[in-house]
Amino acid sequence: MKNPRACPRIWKTKNGKYLFWFHNHSGKDFLGRNPAWISGGIEVDGHIHWSQPEILLYDPQCGDAVGKDGVRMSYPDLIEQDGRYWVSETQKSVARIHEIDAALFDTVWAQHTKKNITRQGLALDVGPNDARGHVAMPRLPDLRKLGGFSIGLWIEGAKAGEGLFDARDADGKGVALVCIESGAVELRMSDGPTDARWASDADVLTADGLHHIVATVDGGPKLITFVVDGALCDGGEQRQFGWGRFPAELGDVNGAATVKRATAVKRARVYGRYLLTSEAVANFRAGL
Repeated sequence: MKNPRACPRIWKTKNGKYLFWFHNHSGKDFLGRNPAWISGGIEVDGHIHWSQPEILLYDPQCGDAVGKDGVRMSYPDLIEQDGRYWVSETQKSVARIHEIDAALFDTVWAQHTKKNITRQGLALDVGPNDARGHVAMPRLPDLRKLGGFSIGLWIEGAKAGEGLFDARDADGKGVALVCIESGAVELRMSDGPTDARWASDADVLTADGLHHIVATVDGGPKLITFVVDGALCDGGEQRQFGWGRFPAELGDVNGAATVKRATAVKRARVYGRYLLTSEAVANFRAGL
């Protein structure tokens, strides 16, 4: 797990489980303390098994791509009482405390065992037995209004340069997922005036393997994340970040009325909300 020059914390809760606060990138300075991430730990045979991380807290004043000129948060602590949780954080001059929905912690603790398809917010689900022609693309929420969405694909035999999922119109407005040269999947989106793109970690696809990709766009913290085969991309050794920011002015990324799917796509799901990391992991564990 990656953390910059900031204060990570591990807490043991009253139920005997663990929580880990960190910032999920490998920066070497004080920047990038927004958002804060949380991972849940379960002790098994004397070892703590950590979940894939979720965003715990963010401030909309996030600054640039690496957090310069944005609000930072660190020096956290956990308060637990009567089944409720609060997390405090400070930047020396300002201290804040936030009540955290206990369901979020329950979700990360259960991540290792859940394997079910998330149905809430599911707007499109086309599988291997559905017609290969164009299908109607559901409307996506406006990102300027803090909306979000997730696109999940089961892929086999994708080739570099291949458009996997494309719902852009003739002017390029809309969203698309493309397999790029590095063996990654790149999300491209545009509202017309403003474009954004971010790729998964490199070499996550192999020519002969079946892979599960979930690209999530969250209009709150303005983040793009990828979960590949049940693991949240963290940049590996090649990049500081596995997640990327998109411009705050990016809004309506609806484009074409229909979506084109490559033959390499065995199933496609579109959600009209952002999925939690844990939901993406459960979809992977549930299988095709």
